[in-house]
Amino acid sequence: MVRYLELLEGNPSGVTKGAFERLCNYLETSDRHWVSDELRTELKTVRGELVIENYIRAEAEQLVDAQFGHIRRLSQMEKVDMQKIVAQRIQHYKEVNVCLIRRQLSTQTLPATKLLL
Repeated sequence: MVRYLELLEGNPSGVTKGAFERLCNYLETSDRHWVSDELRTELKTVRGELVIENYIRAEAEQLVDAQFGHIRRLSQMEKVDMQKIVAQRIQHYKEVNVCLIRRQLSTQTLPATKLLL
C-alpha cells in the first residue's frame, strides 16, 4: 500500500502530492487510527528510516540462532539476513504499539498522578 501510494505521488499525471498524508489523516478521523499508525511505520521501514534498537537486534539474533543455528544448509549470511528481517518486524510492531498507547493516553481524562509512563 505504501509503495503504491509513493508510486502514484511520483507520477506527474497521477495523484497530487500529499496523498499519503491525506489518507492517513482521513483514517485517523474515521476511527481507523491504527491503520494510519501502521502505514506511517511501514513508510519509515520502506524508506530505511526505522531505527532498530540494540536490544531488539539482540533478541532477533537469539531467536534466529535458537531456531536455525544448528541447520548447516543455511549459510551465515542467510542467518544474518533473517536476523535483520526479524529485528525489523519486531521494531515495526513496537513502533505501532507505542503510537497506539500514546494515542490512548492522550484521550484519557485521568489525573496525571494516575498515569504511569
